[in-house]
Amino acid sequence: MEFYLPSLLILVISGIIIFMVLPKFAPTVLLAISLALLIGGMYHHYNLFKDEYRNATWYDTLKAYAPGIMYGILIIFLLGYVLSFFGSSGVPVPEAPELPTPNIIESVNNVAKAANNVANNAAKVANNAVNNAANSIKNNLGSLFKNVSSRNRNGSKVRSSFFEEI
Repeated sequence: MEFYLPSLLILVISGIIIFMVLPKFAPTVLLAISLALLIGGMYHHYNLFKDEYRNATWYDTLKAYAPGIMYGILIIFLLGYVLSFFGSSGVPVPEAPELPTPNIIESVNNVAKAANNVANNAAKVANNAVNNAANSIKNNLGSLFKNVSSRNRNGSKVRSSFFEEI
């Protein structure tokens, strides 16, 4: 636990810095920070291994500084590359085009009108179907009852009035 909790804390803090703080920096600031960290790391390495550097020959000393020199030149070229595009330390952010916002109330009204039209058309179709069916039944039953009710038991025509008998 002595090694686990501090290393976990360092991991969490570095994650917060990497994902929350560093993306908000400009590229030139990130290059400057990386250069400062590289120089700091080289200084710490030299202080840690001072005796080895002192006992080495000048050729070995030059070999030890070669990666640092190469990284320094690389960072200078990268910084020049970034500055050649932007011209300053800021990164230009293009303007976002203005998009028309939809009128939600108008859209809802159009949907409501369309639903009302569909409902009215469905009601008209249903009403016409019921009326046609009722008229068909009425005509068929009316003619059936007319034929039945217009004749008497003995087959003679039924009279509609009492005075017809007289």
